Amino acid sequence: MNVKQNVSEKLKQEFHITIESDEIVRRVTESLAEKSKTVSMPGFRPGKVPMTVVRQRYEGSIIQDALNHFIQDASRNVLKENKIKPAMQPTYTLDPYTHGQNFSFKLHIETLPEVTAPDYSKIKMEKIVSVVEDKEVDAFIKQQAEIKTFFRPAPENAKPMHDDRVIISLETRVGKNVVKLFTVKDATVRIGTKNFLFDFIETELLTKKVGDSFVVEHAFPADYQHKALAGKTATFNVIIVSHDNLIKLPFGEEFAKECGFESAEALKAQVRQELQNQINTNIHLYHKRILLDVLSEQYDFDLPPSLVKSEFDSIWARLKSEMDEARKQGLLEAEDDKSDAELTAEYQIIAERRVRLGLVIAEISRSENIRLDDKEIQNAIIQEALKYQGQERQVVDYYRNNPQAVDMLIAPVLEDKVLASIIEKINAKETTLSATELRKRFTGILPGFEEENDAPKAASKKEKAANEDNSAETAKPKKAKKSAE
Repeated sequence: MNVKQNVSEKLKQEFHITIESDEIVRRVTESLAEKSKTVSMPGFRPGKVPMTVVRQRYEGSIIQDALNHFIQDASRNVLKENKIKPAMQPTYTLDPYTHGQNFSFKLHIETLPEVTAPDYSKIKMEKIVSVVEDKEVDAFIKQQAEIKTFFRPAPENAKPMHDDRVIISLETRVGKNVVKLFTVKDATVRIGTKNFLFDFIETELLTKKVGDSFVVEHAFPADYQHKALAGKTATFNVIIVSHDNLIKLPFGEEFAKECGFESAEALKAQVRQELQNQINTNIHLYHKRILLDVLSEQYDFDLPPSLVKSEFDSIWARLKSEMDEARKQGLLEAEDDKSDAELTAEYQIIAERRVRLGLVIAEISRSENIRLDDKEIQNAIIQEALKYQGQERQVVDYYRNNPQAVDMLIAPVLEDKVLASIIEKINAKETTLSATELRKRFTGILPGFEEENDAPKAASKKEKAANEDNSAETAKPKKAKKSAE
């Protein structure tokens, strides 16, 4: 094998490789001999087919197999001997080949840039912490108490009122035939809330009490949504099974027990923990956002065009699909309805940023040996499977049988682990913020934190640059860059 390097510039390498004819002929001859030992053809015993017949039938495919072998073997050797880290699978330009002559081809390689782990002493960012205060817990519980409803059995012989809960048994007939779809036991009716299918029955309930039964006839229009009743007169036989009054409870021991807690303090402890978890999650996202911005500013190196194109194509396909759907539904905002040229320019920058940060994170993971253990990988698969109710087993089996899919799934988990490791190493002063200060800090940075007194709207310029490094969801109309950059 003869190897000559034609191109060596930045992230592009090209080699011209020649395989001598003797090597190819020897491999083809050996393969034909092996084939002749097992080939079976009509008129010949297995292994006794003449070589001329074997050659005529199989030489073409065996030559192609031999060439593929030499291409792959030569590529591996070139990469190993030159210590090249390819960004993508190499590509080839094959010269015409005539059996018995030398075979030559060009090996095209896009290489990964040299990336070093960051100098943590140069990373300047603030670490923020926040502890849930008693007033926040009290305010949250008070809000929940105002909207949470409870029920108590109504006094004997009392008639239902607005918002009361009535349990009924219902039999529906059209003529002598029972309509099974609308024949139920223990159907719940909230009086006056319009959540019951047949409001004419609800009207009758206001005049009855527990134990009463009554019959209602009703004629349905021809275009009624349920075909079993459309254009027909149905008879409804109703029995009132139970009746509960709606009550409101202020926060206290009774309220806590109705919510399933042993005491008010136990409820407050649970609320405090949940609020703290939510705060910690948002702080993590904020730190991640700021750290990625810092890293993006620290690194500037050439990128493999194929990686950028692959990333751009992925973002672009999803973006166009979501924009088309938004346009169909009349939900596409004017500010998002840009020309393809404008969008391409914006998302090319986003794709480059994501690739660059991805390479930095990959280098940190490699150099510091940050990996996910089996338990973390399994947990990621389980969390993904839980998103598909009723299909959990199929999802788990899919990932067990598709290692590449697992790699894509765990990429954001590994990214979080790497970024958390960096944040731990940074020698930064911690700043404790109140809930109000925290919300101000998050505004325009994290999705969901809009300007005060503003209705939900498109993400701000800063927020739009927030949340798609490097494995998050791609852009969506109205918040086009929020999850893309």
